[in-house]
Amino acid sequence: MTRWIDPPPVEVPASFADLSLPPLIAQTLVRRGIDTPEAARAFIHPDSTPPTPFPNIEPAVERIQAAIRAREMICVWGDFDVDGQSSTTLLVETLQALGGNVVYYIPIRGKESHGVHIESLKPIIDNGARLIVTCDTGITAYEAIDYANSCGVDVVVTDHHELGATLPNAKAIVNPKLLPEGHILENLAGVGVAYKLAEALIGNWESGSGNRGTSSDSRITTPDSLLDLVALGLIADVALLKGETRSLVQRGIQVLRNTSRIGLRVMAELSGTSLESLTEETIGFNFAPRLNALGRLSDANPAVELLLSHDPTRARVIATQIEGLNAQRRLLTNQVYEAVEAQLRANPELLSEPALLLTNQNWPGGVLGIVANKLVERYRKPAILLNQSEDGVLRGSARSIEGLNITAAIATQRHRLLGFGGHPMAAGLALEAGKLSAFRKGLGKAIEDQLGQIIREEPTLQIDAWLDLNDINIELAESLEALAPFGAGNPSLTFATHKVSLRSVSTLGKAREHLRLNVEDENGNVQSILWWGGAGAELPEQGSKFDIAYSMRASTFRGEKQVTLQFEELRVVAEASPEPKKRRIEIVDYRLESASLLAKLQEQAPALQIWAEGADKAKGKSRFELNAADEFAIYTAPPSPTELRLALETVKPKKVYLFGVAPAAEKPDAFLTRLAGFAKYAINQKGGKVTVGELAAATAQREGAIRLGMEWMAAGGHVSIYRDASQETVLLSTGNGELNQYLQRELYLAVKGILEETAAYRLHFQRAEPESLMGLE
Repeated sequence: MTRWIDPPPVEVPASFADLSLPPLIAQTLVRRGIDTPEAARAFIHPDSTPPTPFPNIEPAVERIQAAIRAREMICVWGDFDVDGQSSTTLLVETLQALGGNVVYYIPIRGKESHGVHIESLKPIIDNGARLIVTCDTGITAYEAIDYANSCGVDVVVTDHHELGATLPNAKAIVNPKLLPEGHILENLAGVGVAYKLAEALIGNWESGSGNRGTSSDSRITTPDSLLDLVALGLIADVALLKGETRSLVQRGIQVLRNTSRIGLRVMAELSGTSLESLTEETIGFNFAPRLNALGRLSDANPAVELLLSHDPTRARVIATQIEGLNAQRRLLTNQVYEAVEAQLRANPELLSEPALLLTNQNWPGGVLGIVANKLVERYRKPAILLNQSEDGVLRGSARSIEGLNITAAIATQRHRLLGFGGHPMAAGLALEAGKLSAFRKGLGKAIEDQLGQIIREEPTLQIDAWLDLNDINIELAESLEALAPFGAGNPSLTFATHKVSLRSVSTLGKAREHLRLNVEDENGNVQSILWWGGAGAELPEQGSKFDIAYSMRASTFRGEKQVTLQFEELRVVAEASPEPKKRRIEIVDYRLESASLLAKLQEQAPALQIWAEGADKAKGKSRFELNAADEFAIYTAPPSPTELRLALETVKPKKVYLFGVAPAAEKPDAFLTRLAGFAKYAINQKGGKVTVGELAAATAQREGAIRLGMEWMAAGGHVSIYRDASQETVLLSTGNGELNQYLQRELYLAVKGILEETAAYRLHFQRAEPESLMGLE
């Protein structure tokens, strides 16, 4: 049960009068510790504060300038997440503009993982690189830097991750973790550090002290032209929006709205994103996941090419490839998230631990960080997800809550780990499976040491203001933009309204997984609130009164300004008038009876609707052919609760006959072979056109399994997939033979996991209480 906390009373200083701020904005600033007019102006108007030079950055600047003057080859070594991609792009663009001889390299996740690796560094040095400049990595690359030094190659490290026991033997190190606590630059992510280096280099260039080489790129006139990359990386890396980090994001969003980068403009077009009304949410939900998909499931180096490109055709090719990978990333993310939620439902005691720590050998590693972040948002607890490789090693990602340095907490268990690294809000780690229990216990203590017993107490929800529904309007929503960008360190405001009732509910999304709640207050005012992922949640009964909490944002849809409200929590305050509960569905349980009863049942009830799929399809209708009927027989056991819920919503039966015959459980190879057969038939006999639903019904599997299986075939070069706007109808053709081995392995693991989950649910379906299955308890 979440405890709601009312906004504490606050007195706005009289000196705020000259700022002409709406009362809610002024009160929020003071509550967040911004209690002087000067601090408020700096917060709202970042351009009023001059940039802060990074202390002791001169050795890095001098070595890079020397390399430019001498025409030495400089290799920028980055990382494959968006922070690393944007950092690499920023430094490459800057060095090229200053006349540098530049190459770049980003490790391929499926082969090398994070960091600087001697095997990949050696050919770069052999090809003539005389200076390595790292970004978003390198602070613990001891062996690789020593190797470079032994070859006569200097290394400049720019990074923001936690320091190791010692510093590497680099020519220069630029890392905010070396700054005093409380420094205005302490929260910079990798791209922020790279930007401060570029700022210093460009400053020297403009003053003439850099003795620059022959510039090959005239785009850079001021460091501000790089701020679109800075906003992209800082938001994607969930950097704390405090100090100059907030200022850089705020200014960067303005630059990004008018960016001249062809690659970003094409990405915006393909994703249906309006750059003109872009916010940090746009970056976090549209741009960042797409670019991350490239690094997580393939090779991130083309992302740098995309962000640097002046060629519209080439940019469109790369952006289109990214769209495909992002679709695969969504499939993998959904599969893992559903599996995690199933674990938590089966083991609710895990929710009482200081951190959510879950493992599964079938989870694809490339999306564990994304899913961990979703868990943090839902449960307001740090989350760690691990998969287990064949060698018995657990590897995965951690995401944190504000106020908890998750990397520092993990570091207390370094004696149990094979490796780890990260920053306050995110980390990666590896350990032997046999040490998991001890790690869990030790980590929990470390978290409690940082946060105290509060982590074990009931979660809380801070309300920023109580509103009547008629208080909500576009003017209020637009006024909140003065506090933006929102994110870690500067959360969006949470509003709440007393005693509303549920007027109507509608479902949204391809799988009807989201809800639109229309709520009404006691004065008859109505507002619509979006509940992402809310389908299947328990809603208040008609007639109940409840308080509802939500966030608010101004948005633009088809040129029209509108207010968007997003659901956060609700709590019932007045139950509906008690009435005897009526059993809405009569259930007849035939699960232990002979399936031959079905024929007799059809004779007795000619209007009976039968749900049957896979090998038993001839006995009835697939899930997509169902329609309303009073009597409903579930012959084939559903592949998951989602399909069962949607079927019941469609048929709306008064009486249900449960047979629940489970198709034979399939191993991944058998399923993929069967799916390939269906795909071949579609290509040869139907012009390649087929729907995901048709294949799901034919195989009696979840649609997610079909999508993952088709993407597995595409990653192996067996088929090419073209989707219509709905993503439901696909056009298959013979593949080009190109193999993405890492992505195919990740997809195979996901297929294996979803097939096992389906088999487990069907076993549950055959054993559980009928009322529980139908949601009547």
